[in-house]
Amino acid sequence: MSIVLIAAILIVGVVFTFLSLRWPIVLILAILLVLGMDYIGKLIGFITMNNALKAVFIVIFFIRAGITGEKIRVARHLIDFLPFLIIVGLSITHTGNLSTAMIGWSRFAFTWVFAVLVANVVKTGKDLRLVVTGILLSVLVVASMALIQGLQLFSSGPLATHAMEQAMDTGTRVSGSFWSPNKMAMYLVSLSIFLFAMIPGRQLSARAKLLHAVVLVLSFVAILMSLSRSGWVAICLAGFLFLFSKTHRRTTLVCGILGLICVVVVLIATPYGVSLLERLQSLQEISTGTSSGARLVLYSTGLDIFLTGFNWIWGCGYKSFTHEIVEHLHPLMSHDVYYHAGIRNSHNAWIDMATELGLLGLMAFLFFIRSVYREISLMLRKSMDIWPRSILIAICVLFTVKLVDFNFNPEMQVGGLWFAMGLLGAIGGMVESHKSR
Repeated sequence: MSIVLIAAILIVGVVFTFLSLRWPIVLILAILLVLGMDYIGKLIGFITMNNALKAVFIVIFFIRAGITGEKIRVARHLIDFLPFLIIVGLSITHTGNLSTAMIGWSRFAFTWVFAVLVANVVKTGKDLRLVVTGILLSVLVVASMALIQGLQLFSSGPLATHAMEQAMDTGTRVSGSFWSPNKMAMYLVSLSIFLFAMIPGRQLSARAKLLHAVVLVLSFVAILMSLSRSGWVAICLAGFLFLFSKTHRRTTLVCGILGLICVVVVLIATPYGVSLLERLQSLQEISTGTSSGARLVLYSTGLDIFLTGFNWIWGCGYKSFTHEIVEHLHPLMSHDVYYHAGIRNSHNAWIDMATELGLLGLMAFLFFIRSVYREISLMLRKSMDIWPRSILIAICVLFTVKLVDFNFNPEMQVGGLWFAMGLLGAIGGMVESHKSR
């Protein structure tokens, strides 16, 4: 049976490879489907199904480019990310965690190359529609897994096994295919932004709009059940930002009302009512809670590292915060938090950049941020179809939400964010192509 299964996988792999050589968008859709397969998609060590497919995509793209002679176009905002990437690479020479820093820089380079190639593969409105379909399916799978996990949480169901591990430490929090409820919540928020951006206007049929709405409701309930405060902040911020779009303002208000109804239903009619209410009440105590106290101490420690020697110029080295914290630990850091909980990271991307890369790194990243908003602004002023315009608005909202989320979840090589950067480059290519005709 195992031989037959291996043979079947090899046959599917060969067929899939030939299809990808002809239509590389096929691999993009496959990557979207496994983008949210965190611990479930793990293959060997740190290699995941998502990373493996991205690597295959990169190899096939260059093989195809070698055969067809197609030139690779690098979008301006991705070119403007290179100074930051170079500074991160140079900072490895004086890091305190060489192996971790090398892996981290490699992930940055890998995601950057992936974004560049996405911008070259997605070329037409049809490709954009296929991408949105892939996003819809990905959100549906992850949200459905989280909801089923929630139903099984107090039983011995197969999806509840991982959730019970989380419940021992963090309460009744669902995480779907992710190890962390926070990561699942942010993943669903990030991709749901694209689905929401498609609902207004005439780009979708009534049936497709209903499908988007149903998947968004499932995603929202899953985010509620994750009990992720950073996820809740992100979804509220995304709704607030969509109010600035005339096209989305009415839909945002309607969805806001539906969201409140969902909260009331979960509070009253599900076992999550007590946990959700306690988590909501914790927002009132967020400035005085243990978590907030630990974060403030970590920020003070980061400031001390930043002001040591010439760290304020070039930093203490990429991924060195966990190494430097030992010598700069704030005296008010709780013994339980530091030794028993094992908190060594700043939990804030901006603190990481300041301490590890100094002002040089911060300025390079701010230059990249300016470039992204500039590209979006320039393209929105031009005449274009409703599909790319809606996706541009979604990219703008997502990018802003992630910049705020960096204060809570410091991971910067997030798949959804860099896929969006690739889409931004793709839309820029469509605009340039249309202009040259």
